[in-house]
Amino acid sequence: NTRTVAANLGCKKSPGESYSSNRVNVLIPEVIQSTKSVLILEYMDGIRLNDTASLDAFGIDKQNIVEEITRAYAHQIYVDGFFNGDPHPGNFLVSKEAPHRPILLDFGLTKKLSSSMKHALAKMFLASAEGDHVALLSAFSEMGLRLRLDMPEQVMEITSVFFRSSTPATEAQQNLKSLAEQREKNMKAIQEKLQLNQKEVKRFNPVDAFPGDIVIFGRVLNLLRGLSSTMNVRIVYMDIMKPFAEAVLGNINKTPAANAQWIYNTPVHSDVEAKLRRLLV
Repeated sequence: NTRTVAANLGCKKSPGESYSSNRVNVLIPEVIQSTKSVLILEYMDGIRLNDTASLDAFGIDKQNIVEEITRAYAHQIYVDGFFNGDPHPGNFLVSKEAPHRPILLDFGLTKKLSSSMKHALAKMFLASAEGDHVALLSAFSEMGLRLRLDMPEQVMEITSVFFRSSTPATEAQQNLKSLAEQREKNMKAIQEKLQLNQKEVKRFNPVDAFPGDIVIFGRVLNLLRGLSSTMNVRIVYMDIMKPFAEAVLGNINKTPAANAQWIYNTPVHSDVEAKLRRLLV
């Protein structure tokens, strides 16, 4: 797993070699030797993320470190479809040598995504970023997530919370209060739409089927948010992750310039799109 992620992120490239446009600037220790009983890694001298005094002493930009870790995860999830499912503070160091870079450790808990799930996650992210209800519901369908209600606005708000920006620890209480108020507002709209009583509202679960890949994906986002809080920085996930999600969907969304044959032989992602194509024909 360590070797795979290092290769995917281009950590072993020499300075003269080319990188992709979404290059990630992190370090991963090289595997020196591996047996069933012993794993020996290259030693890297680094600072723990919760060692604020040392980070400040070395003049390390904490905002930049967390952003780079987030970019590394965006690459792993959307581009590679193979990611470390355990981004807690103990699994990172910051190199003492300039330029100070995040060191990624411990790939014992990793997750491999199918190509279809990877595309669906990227589509869900971009749909949320762009406020596209049709694309969001289409992405949910593609990843096997079934909802019990036909209320796109509420679904969009829930997904926006999923990808919300992190807040420094000093703002955590206010942030939780805002989320609670938003949830109450959503549940009130659901109650009115479905005509539920108070008891039914408390038991109501809007999701009918929830794939395991989404559980781990959600866990990773929450742990990254906790990492930001630990470092007392604000991370705008929409801005950082968007280029990686766009890179995955780029080939799907490009309109062919040569001819109009795409209208017959490319995938249809929603009922609205199917009707529109018939109209165009």
